Amino acid sequence: MVHHFVTALALEVELAQKAREHKLINDRQEQALASEKQLRNQDYHEQVWGQWQRIITVFVLGATLLGGPVGYWFGQQSVSDVKGVAERVF
Repeated sequence: MVHHFVTALALEVELAQKAREHKLINDRQEQALASEKQLRNQDYHEQVWGQWQRIITVFVLGATLLGGPVGYWFGQQSVSDVKGVAERVF
């Protein structure tokens, strides 16, 4: 009787230990998956932000480079308009 009780108790302890080991393994796997997912999301956000940075850089650079000639052209137009109005009025 006592022998059966000790055997059952030992078996129960062994099962509890195996359950704990399985839980640790599952927790580690879940943690690894969560870390991998976080890294993938971080890579995606860095990639998207990099694309937006390039778009903004091209836009600002284009506006800067075109701003000079376009501003000069509008300046010439307004000067010639003023001259034309002055010639007509006076």
